[in-house]
Amino acid sequence: MVCEICEIIEQKKHIIFENNDIVAFLSPNPCVPGHIIVAPRKHFVILDDVPDSLAGELFVLADELTSVLFQSLGSQGTNILVNNGIAANQDVPHFCINVLPRSENDGLNIDWEPKKVSDDELATKLLLLSDKCKNIGLFNMKKPTPMNMDEREVISSPSKSDEPSASSEKETSETKDSPKKKYKVIEDNYLIRQLKRMS
Repeated sequence: MVCEICEIIEQKKHIIFENNDIVAFLSPNPCVPGHIIVAPRKHFVILDDVPDSLAGELFVLADELTSVLFQSLGSQGTNILVNNGIAANQDVPHFCINVLPRSENDGLNIDWEPKKVSDDELATKLLLLSDKCKNIGLFNMKKPTPMNMDEREVISSPSKSDEPSASSEKETSETKDSPKKKYKVIEDNYLIRQLKRMS
């Protein structure tokens, strides 16, 4: 089966933007004039197949194209649509983002009728979804590096009468500029005192 989007990309049909990874082109079957399709050059069937970094670039471009539609076609609004999977009316097996320019009375109706759900049903969906959402984004988070106690520098708490000396200013400057970070630990800190008592 020939992929319609791969074919458009290969034949460079109606392309308005392209780079090494992404192509944006005018839809050959637009639902409104100016309907733009943003797609990865590489063939990915659904959003879940698209690498996170590339997915981010695709949506950033879709956002930038909305500004282009406002400026060039005088659009009054836009819809950003993704039909992700057969059940969501995806008719081409190549992930893409539809950017639709909108204006009043343009004849396009994509409204849906809100449905009423019970509190129990909402609570069940909330429980199922929130449990699976706990790990979202964890791959981007850095784990904190524990402080090496051998590298710490212990100093006393300054009293009100103490004034910074030239040597202490120099020490502070050297600490900031030194490639190996040192941690200053206040000797009078309650937690430090407790740790000392335990050792």
